[in-house]
Formats: sequence, structure tokens, C-alpha cells
Amino acid sequence: MPTRTTDAPDRARKQPKQARSRQLVADIVEAAARVFDREGLDATTNRVAVEAGVSVGSLYQYFPNKQALLHALAERHVDSASEMLERAATLHADATDVEAFMRATVEAVVKEHRDHPHLRPLLRSVGVALPDVERRLHACITKVQTNIVSLLARSRPEVTNAELRARLVTSAIDGLIHHADGIEFDDEFERELVALCTRYLEH
Repeated sequence: MPTRTTDAPDRARKQPKQARSRQLVADIVEAAARVFDREGLDATTNRVAVEAGVSVGSLYQYFPNKQALLHALAERHVDSASEMLERAATLHADATDVEAFMRATVEAVVKEHRDHPHLRPLLRSVGVALPDVERRLHACITKVQTNIVSLLARSRPEVTNAELRARLVTSAIDGLIHHADGIEFDDEFERELVALCTRYLEH
């Protein structure tokens, strides 16, 4: 289970309404990503405030503790991944080329996870402890599985276990992205992951 720092709420205190305050919150969250990436759970709200160039008081207006910052980072991560995967699926809505479809999907996933690599396992542990984040992540994965099933229906209608294949492919991607230690998310990794998924779906 993720470490809780206090008994205070683990969500943002309030939602910014004006453009200036929305930018302030975005700057704080991005600073938190850099600090947690460097320091893990040893990071403090004070260091995040310094990184963002704001006062601790300004940070506390929106985030009561570092757990709330981690929650915001997890939400941002899932929302960004969902948006990129949706964009990739839209561009290939009628695709029959399995490799092209999987390349677009893998590129979207890798791009979202390439920055702040040491933050990935931390956000994963936080996400599991936050039901709303986990629901959004599950919905994102389910959408990808649905897209793969539709792709196989168009390109490989003889396949009788498309749903199982889709689940295995998304599980493989998730496992390699979130649980494989020591792997650099470079171009070679991306190519090999595309090849792995494509060859399995086409066999």
C-alpha cells in the first residue's frame, strides 16, 4: 500500500477556476512530477514549492499534502494516456493493418511514460489505492481492448478468440511498461514491443 503522510484529505482542496490559477496548479503538478521522479516518497511539499517557484502557502491552497500531489499526478497521467490512445484509435478507426494500428497504440503509451521514468512505479502504486483513478485506468485499457477486437474483426475474421488476444496484448504492454525494471523506453524498445504485439495478433 502507498505511504500516507497525514490523515488529511488526499485530494486537491479546490479546483482552480481562473486561467491564472489553472496555470499555477499545472506548474505545481509538473514540478511535483520532477521532484517525485528524483526523490520518490522522500519528496516534500516544501521542495515541490521551491521547484515550482511558488510559496508553500500557495501550494497548500490547492494541495494539503504530498498525497494530494500524487493523486493529481496519477489523474493527469491516466487522463493524458487516455487522450493519446483515443487519438491514435480515431486515426486508425478503419485500419486493417495490424502493425500500423499497434505502432500507433504503442507510440501513444510509450510517449506518455517516457518522461519521469522513476515516477512510473510510484504512480502505479498510488493509482491502485485510488478507486477513481483505477476505474479510469480500467476504462482506458478496456477501450484499447475493444479497438483491438474491432481491428481483428476487420483484418483477421477467422480469429475466434479475439477478446482473449486483446486482453493478453494489453496485459503484456501494461506489464512491460509498469513492471519491467531496467528497461529504457527508447526507439528500440518501442519497435520490439510493436513487433511482439503484431506477431502475436497475426499468428
